[in-house]
Amino acid sequence: MSTSLSFDRYELQPQERRLLADGQPLLIGARAFDVLLTLLQRPGSLVTKHELLERVWAGLVVEEANLTVQVSGLRKLLGSELIATIPGYGYRFTGQVHAGPDQAPPSTTSPATPPSAHSGSLAPAALPAVRMAAPALVGRAADMARLRAALAAPGCVTLVGPAGVGKTALARAVSATWPAGAVWVDLAAVADGAQVPAALALALQEPLSPQEPLAPLLQALGQRLLVLDNAEHLIDAAAQLVHSLLLAQPGLGVLATCQLPLAVPGERVLRVDPLPLGEETPATADLTPETDSAVALFVARARAADHRFDPGAAPRPLLQAICRQLDGLPLALEMAAARAPALGLQGLHEALQQRFAVLTRGARTAPGRHRTLHAALDWSHGLLQPEEQRVFRALGVFAGGFTLDLAVAVAAEAPQDRWAVIDTLATLVDRSLVAVESGQQAAPRYRLLETLRAYALEQLDAAHELRTLRLRHGQALLNLFDAARATAAPAESVRQAVSEPDNGREALSWATTHAPSLAARLAVAVCSVSTFTPWRTESLRWLEASEPALQHSEVTDVERARWAMERARQYVMSDRPEAAVLAQRARDLAQAADDTRTVFLSNVVLVRSQALPAEQRRQAGAQMQALHQAHPQWQPRSSMQMHGSLAMLCSDLGDHEGQLQHRMQEQLAALAGGFQHAADSAETNIVSTLNSLGRHDEALARAQSALARLGDEDSGNLCYLWSELVTAQVSLGQHAQVRAGARRFWTLLQRYQREHLACHLVVMLVNEGQAEPAALAAGYLLQAMQAGGGGVPATSRNTLDKSTQTARQQLGEQRWEQALAQGRSLDEAGLFRCLGVHVG
Repeated sequence: MSTSLSFDRYELQPQERRLLADGQPLLIGARAFDVLLTLLQRPGSLVTKHELLERVWAGLVVEEANLTVQVSGLRKLLGSELIATIPGYGYRFTGQVHAGPDQAPPSTTSPATPPSAHSGSLAPAALPAVRMAAPALVGRAADMARLRAALAAPGCVTLVGPAGVGKTALARAVSATWPAGAVWVDLAAVADGAQVPAALALALQEPLSPQEPLAPLLQALGQRLLVLDNAEHLIDAAAQLVHSLLLAQPGLGVLATCQLPLAVPGERVLRVDPLPLGEETPATADLTPETDSAVALFVARARAADHRFDPGAAPRPLLQAICRQLDGLPLALEMAAARAPALGLQGLHEALQQRFAVLTRGARTAPGRHRTLHAALDWSHGLLQPEEQRVFRALGVFAGGFTLDLAVAVAAEAPQDRWAVIDTLATLVDRSLVAVESGQQAAPRYRLLETLRAYALEQLDAAHELRTLRLRHGQALLNLFDAARATAAPAESVRQAVSEPDNGREALSWATTHAPSLAARLAVAVCSVSTFTPWRTESLRWLEASEPALQHSEVTDVERARWAMERARQYVMSDRPEAAVLAQRARDLAQAADDTRTVFLSNVVLVRSQALPAEQRRQAGAQMQALHQAHPQWQPRSSMQMHGSLAMLCSDLGDHEGQLQHRMQEQLAALAGGFQHAADSAETNIVSTLNSLGRHDEALARAQSALARLGDEDSGNLCYLWSELVTAQVSLGQHAQVRAGARRFWTLLQRYQREHLACHLVVMLVNEGQAEPAALAAGYLLQAMQAGGGGVPATSRNTLDKSTQTARQQLGEQRWEQALAQGRSLDEAGLFRCLGVHVG
């Protein structure tokens, strides 16, 4: 450093920290001295506010007003002409500076001299690089290792990711440890691609020669790492510069941060993902920065904002919920953490429903686009072409991700636009605005981070397109579920449909209030397809929640009839007596509307309604068969439905041989139509009928064969098949086999809330003479059935009462009731101990 820096009639002595005027010392504060020293070291060049704040208030978060106060004081001391303000950027020392005799004077030339303070704006080329100390990173150890490994070889490495994900912070942390040092070029404020080489020249303090522009730059770079930060808006120019530099000097190391790859030869792209959210863990679990980095960063920043902040152990789930709301996005986490001491965790969690109003406290020294979360997204959105913006905001209607086909269905303005939408989606993925979900599925799924989705919905509303796109979204989901109902081979289409629970929930919630007709049709389709999936219970709640929409004038009688029929169909599967009333209402509405298909289906439900007198069920059966004969175009689906209904009627009338014959016909019709799920369900019912006929050997053989074929398939039908397997095994005294499969059986029952199917496990204990374990297990099952929300089905209670009479007599009434009560308080391990299943 020079021993002194002279200008006009002043002399600044850095080592003595003195400012002299005509040889006499002046009174100057420490901050003002540091501001002046920084400006004098770069005479004629812009020194950004960011750099001054970092240099003078290192490690502190302060208001920009502090800098303004210091500059104002310097102008009073030195006169107003020596320090020029570059509006929106920073300051420039305008005087001539001379160094003391023991050092050469600091450079007074710049490869791109900024305009005077009176010119009104800053030329893009006049932006110097700002080399800042690397902040401590949380949860990025693996990313830093990957980046260092990638930079070990010469060439270009590009950090790619969405706005606010921490690309710049990661680049700073790694470049700060580069052995030869690094040259940092922030392109954020450079508006013209033609000025990118000038920005590099300015960072190197090297004149830019029009005749031979690269040679002096490469010589000045030497072995240092070149970092091009925020290149997305000048990507063509940045890519051209990098390509030219690497052609001239292949051993050069270049690190770029961008929202999409530069696409230069040999480029190595590293995607920077949001911080890991970790698994939902108990409140007492230890915080591990590498697996729960989002929470760790949030807590660290909240404590930095207020050292008194201490979430303790209890709010751990709430901390995780907040971090999930923010997608683990570091910029959003830091802004939210700054609010936590004032709002509290619960208040912050609720306030984040309006996230863009809450997340407005970025670091004072941060670039303008990172001062608020909204500004960061405005920056990214502004780089898109109009068509890219349209598709991006359209994708905001999706919740929980989407497939390519759903994206096209919602975003395409016309069928011929399919490939244009696909190409645009690919661009949005490249720009890190749409994420590709990892997984084993054959076709990829895409999603917007929740923060990006909230922004897209805001843009959609501002463009007055929200209702139109919501309707398209709902219709696309309806088409998906209708296809799953109608196709002859529904296995794959059903899987696709039921993999969209979040979208279904979103579409139904909106349509129930804003599009009643769509809500009625969508609720029916979702409920119908979800019958044998884990989604069934929730879809039935949606069906019920959509009932008020039926009163709207736009809902037709056909839609009301189909809604009532589907609700009745679901109720009859649970032996609910309301099924018959709803089915009769559906049939009346359908007959009045001449909807014969719904009349047929309503009769199917009436035949299956045990609460209806036998004669009325027969009458419904006769009408059902007549309609089946009159409409051969409905077959084989109608054959399958008719025989399944007649099988149930035969069962209730005690005609098990007739039941078996109808089940066989049901299965043949299902196979003829390619309805494999229905055929599997019919097979389960055949096994059940064989058990009812006492043909347990046949039932066991068919059950084992079906389970071997289905393997690990996860469906509600599998619960019933396992139940019939256990029934046959218990009846045949194969108790060891029952115990061997008890864990798998119980897991299925819990997943599908079918605990009542486990009654045969109690029967096994009774048959073995284990009266007290039978009472304990019975108590546990009764409690589990009630906890499921549906209460204890009458048939299950009757089965337990009938099968445990012997055990009740052995224990005596008082001991039985005591054991039953004790069983209600058992845990799952206690149940398995009662059953004699090893707990380990």
